[in-house]
Order: sequence, then C-alpha cells, then structure tokens
Amino acid sequence: MSKAYDSVNFTLFQHSLSRLSLPPSIINILTNLLEDRQNTVITNLGLTSSYQVQNGIDQGETITPLLWRIYYDPLISYIYSNSPGYTIETTWITNLKNNTTDKAKAKCSVLAYMDDTLWIASSQAELANTLSIAESFYTMANIQVNPSKSILTTNCKSTNYNPIIYNNQTLPLWPADQPFKFLGCQFTLNNKQIKQTQLIIAESSQLINIAKTKRITDTQARYIINTVIIPTIEYRLQNIVVSRSVCNKILTQHIGLIKHKAKLSRTIPTSTLIHPQLYNIKNIWDIQLQHHISNFVKHLNDNNLLGTSLHIRIQQIQNNLWSTTSIFSHPNPTIDGPNKQTTNFKIIQLFKHLGWTINPNPSYSIPYTIKEGNISLESLLSSHPKYSTFKKQIRHHHLLFLDQLTSFDNSCLLDWKHISPRLNKIPKGRIPLWFTYLEDQTTSHLYERTLHQHFQLPQSNYYSYTTGYFSRHTKPWLITLLNNQIILGKARHRPTTSDFTLITHWKSSIETIYTFISYSLYYYISMH
Repeated sequence: MSKAYDSVNFTLFQHSLSRLSLPPSIINILTNLLEDRQNTVITNLGLTSSYQVQNGIDQGETITPLLWRIYYDPLISYIYSNSPGYTIETTWITNLKNNTTDKAKAKCSVLAYMDDTLWIASSQAELANTLSIAESFYTMANIQVNPSKSILTTNCKSTNYNPIIYNNQTLPLWPADQPFKFLGCQFTLNNKQIKQTQLIIAESSQLINIAKTKRITDTQARYIINTVIIPTIEYRLQNIVVSRSVCNKILTQHIGLIKHKAKLSRTIPTSTLIHPQLYNIKNIWDIQLQHHISNFVKHLNDNNLLGTSLHIRIQQIQNNLWSTTSIFSHPNPTIDGPNKQTTNFKIIQLFKHLGWTINPNPSYSIPYTIKEGNISLESLLSSHPKYSTFKKQIRHHHLLFLDQLTSFDNSCLLDWKHISPRLNKIPKGRIPLWFTYLEDQTTSHLYERTLHQHFQLPQSNYYSYTTGYFSRHTKPWLITLLNNQIILGKARHRPTTSDFTLITHWKSSIETIYTFISYSLYYYISMH
C-alpha cells in the first residue's frame, strides 16, 4: 500500500467505528479530529502561514495504529470468516487396540500488520476471489496498492499456474526456493534455510564493513554491535535457527571490527573480547538460545491461532517420532522427512543442547503419547543402524509395543504369519528385517519362540483380547473361554451402556460321529 494513512475514507471510517458499537459522541470526536484541519510550522522566524491538511490519519500519532486497525478490520474479518485459506491439521492415534484417533486443525486465510498484508489460499481460484474482494474494498476505501511490490508464491508445481491479474497487472510467480521478505524476515516455501542464512551473514558483513569505514572508537564499535547489529540479526532469526558454526562466523566478524578499531593483534583470544568485564561482545548463539526458547514457551501457552498451530506442529513431529516418549523429553529423537527441517524441531533441539526438558501441564496432552503397553519396540530396535527405516515400517503397521506381537499370556513372540489380527490385514512379501532382528533380541528358543525372562511382561496381554467394539454393519466372529470350554459365536448387538456383547452361540457336541449343533441362543458375554 502507498500512503495508506492519507487515503482514509471517512464515511467508511465512521461505519467501521459504528461496527464496534462505539457511542456516537466518540465517533464524532474521532472524526472531527481528523478532518477539515489547518496546520502551521514553527520556525526560527515564527509561525508560517496556515495551510489545509489533507484528511487522513496522521503518521506517528500514538492512536494511529489503533484507528488504522479499526478501519482495515472489516476486510480482514470478512476474508477470515468466508475464505477457507490454509488449513493445518493433524491426526493421532489414541488407542492402538481399538484404532481410535483424534485430530486438531486450524485455518488461516490472512495475516496483516498495519499496511503489510499476506493473503493465503488453498487454490488459485480461491486466491483470485480473495484478491477480487480486496481490490473492491481498496477502491471503496481509497487505498492505493502497487502490484509491482506484491509477491505471489506457491508450493504447488508451477506448471499448473495460470497468471493472476490484479489491478490490471499480471502477478509473476515467485520461485519457491527464492526467499521473500515479510515483516522484515525472509521466508521460503521449500523448507530449506540455506539462502536465508546466507542473507543474514551478508547483512551482518555489510553492517560491519560500513562500521569499519567510519572514524569511531572501539567503545563506539562495541555499542554499535551490541545495540544495533545484533538486535537486527536477532529479529531476522524469528523464523529460522542457524547453526553454531554460522553464529561463530558472525561473531568472528564482530570481533574483527573491535580488534581493528582498538588496534589489537589478531592473535588475541576471542574469550578476552567477549568477557563481561572487558568489551562484553554478545554472542549471537547465546542471543538465539534466549530468543527462541523464551518465545517457544510463550507460544506453547498461547490460546489463539499461534498456540494452536504450534501444538499441531509438535504433534506432527511426535507422530513422526513414533515413540512412547514425548519429543520434549526424548534423549535422541529420530525424525525423518520434512519434519526434520522444521524450525520447531530445531528449537526443541536447542532445549536438548542446554540439557533442559519441557514438562507440560498433566491436564494437557501436548503432545499426545500412547501408554497402553509395557515394552516399546523403539527400545528394542533403536540400536540397529537401520532403525530409521524400521521406524517407518512399524509406524505404517501401527506397531508400537512388543505386547502387540506376543501371545495371549505374553510368553511367546508370535510368528510373522500369525500377526495379521494385530495388523488388521494379512502381511504380504517376505519377513521384514526389523522382525527378524526383533526375534533375535527377544526370543530364547527358536522353535518355541519363548521370550527372555527379563522382559517380565504381565501374564495377560492387553492386545490379545477384544473389547467388543464393532460397527453396525460388520458383525465379527468372537471366541472366548468359559469354564474351560471354548465358546464361538457371531456378534449381534452391543449395548452402549454395558461391557457385554450379545452373540449367537454355537456349541460343539463330540460324539462317535462328529456333528455340530447350532443353538440360536443369546448370551451376554463380557469380552476382556
């Protein structure tokens, strides 16, 4: 936007104030303060002649940001309420036995700070509609927008892109790997931070080179570094985490400036110049730790979109980890795919660098972890060099505990061809490497497949018995043991208020000639 504050439509401004149910007297006061005004300038020779001031919101006034937000909010609220925008969501398993899940999602179609606006859409057609609505509002509100200063980018394939016309100009497609600036920070859509890091290093070098050409003392150079250059870099780090080597490279530039202005030898140790009692040059690595950790904890406790989206991202990382241990307290998390490059995961790694752990409030499951088991497969398989591959395979089968692969009394490891009831499907292909490795780790007898005694699993396996949950249309066959007799039946009904299942009971009668007699009897049998 150009001259946004000078182009306020006062009729629309009054409607915007009325939309907030402000008293008419307040609306009249605010309107009268901003229109039909005259101004004079104080000079050494006295006051100048008065001149007419253009109607609008004054730049620099303390109330200006609030008034602009009220004026611009109708468009923001309409787009947010009527446009799907970008939806972030995740699903996680809450019970491996019953295969129940839960999910969380949040949506965002617009982000705005003063006159910087980011429109977000899930499709090109949706974005075109959003821009059309925004253009009509800008026309009505006398807001001028320069399309040449606008950026259009997408994480979809560019081959599917049709040019979008905005304000009679075609918007070019910004490359996904090319950083673009929003609110002073650099962003890319390919989940890579190499170019963003290079820009930060280049900006630091530029500021240092400018300072080197100035006739300043070493004390003044220290002041410029700690109060100008480092805060600038800290602001650029809001959406990325740079490595320690990059931070050391930036620190070397800062130390070089101090040595140059103080006429010190290059061989003087860096520890001398960063000592608090001497030059006290701040290390950008320490600044990054303070910045990200404090903001991360603050965002975790946020109840709005910022906090919700962070909780979803953390749950996505936890799903990828596929562990009974929370990502916050896991000593050595194995993360693969795009989640490994996310800023949130890198911030969690900063906690581990300091030896800190996050203990969420017990009433909040952030992230959610499954506890219905005794021995995790991760504890048995993680020592193998191919564990990252193993993890993907067991996660695909929803296998998390050794208990899911053992007999009803937890005494034996099931054969691969016998675990289909636990997988809810018949496994195809050869026996995977992770399962043969698990056999070597857990069984003491190759033929009987008995488990080592030190595992000490309960005598009753939670995953070997059904709890009677089934759909209305598919009635499963059930088997149970009653008074040392095997009872086989077909499920008919399960009352929602009871733990019993109504079945049609078949009973076998062994005589000289083997026959099977069917009884259409109904029993309530508790399935444990």
